[in-house]
Amino acid sequence: MKWGPMPPCVLVGHRERVDAAYDVGVSSDQAPRLDYVELARALQAELPLHPLAGSQWFAPMCRAERRVGLAFTMAAWVAWVAERYSVIVSVSEGEGIPLGAAMRAMGHRTPHVVIGHRLSSRLQRHTWRLTGIQHTFDAVVCVGRAQADYANSPSGMGIRSAHFVYDKVDEHFFRPLGLQEDGYILAVGQEQRDYATLVRAATAAGKPLVVVASSPWATCKIVPQEAAAVKVLSRISAVRLRELYARARVVVVPVNDVDYAAGVNGLLEGMAMGRPVVSSRTSGLAGYVEDGITGLLVPPTDPGALRAVIERIWDDPGRRASLGDAGRAAVEANMGFDRYVGRVAQIATDVQTAGTLDHAG
Repeated sequence: MKWGPMPPCVLVGHRERVDAAYDVGVSSDQAPRLDYVELARALQAELPLHPLAGSQWFAPMCRAERRVGLAFTMAAWVAWVAERYSVIVSVSEGEGIPLGAAMRAMGHRTPHVVIGHRLSSRLQRHTWRLTGIQHTFDAVVCVGRAQADYANSPSGMGIRSAHFVYDKVDEHFFRPLGLQEDGYILAVGQEQRDYATLVRAATAAGKPLVVVASSPWATCKIVPQEAAAVKVLSRISAVRLRELYARARVVVVPVNDVDYAAGVNGLLEGMAMGRPVVSSRTSGLAGYVEDGITGLLVPPTDPGALRAVIERIWDDPGRRASLGDAGRAAVEANMGFDRYVGRVAQIATDVQTAGTLDHAG
């Protein structure tokens, strides 16, 4: 893919350094690929760092910005130099909102693509209504159908350029390993997780539960003391996480009933590993699981229903294998890493081309 003399830009906020060991980790099967790195490579784009990254104030500033979810510092820098880029891809609305505002204030019209995750939150709804900043976005990529519908709706963001793209998992790293199952339920992640329901279901079923939760964006605080058979892990390596998936008898994704794709990473990783996956049925995850085929769906906040599903497949290896195989096939068909990167790169290419034509016209 060839571009003109101005390169594209992939904007990732709160980056303090470039991990020089990334390629080594990927090539040695010690870590999955990162979407923003591979997207930048697909676009032959820059991954800019702030010129003061590494200074004594930069890391504390980034930590403060993470708390509010907006990457002001990096967005301001990229807005200042926006005219050197042919298109900018913001990896979330946390970058896209401040960048859009800053470019509008400076009068820049560099084409801008935003990957949106939680566009319909209360804060974002106020942002769209009060500022209209969404109309500076040339395209929005949504990993949930409900979010794409909200972005396109006149009563939502009111834009015409929102695209639904399945989220991704590195299916080369997260893959069936053929390891012997252990008798535990595995749940991974923390954002909008309903672990209270899962703990009650697992306890009632008498099944051990392993929870891996270390998200810095978490809204759920785990209090596992109510069940002795719950083990909580955090900040483990990707290799250790993969092994936990491989040995789990069932992977459960217990999510609150939200309209964005909370839980999608754990869902896709479990499916890619070929494990039977049980997930809450939410509008945010609509389309990711074909109930009864690629996984099993249960109503949110219903420990009885969750317990019943777990017990139904716990001692049925044939059923678990069927669900796991179908889930893996669905990932390979629609939710693989390269497919996601290719779709986002094509959207950015189309936006850049349209921007070039508009400028020429």
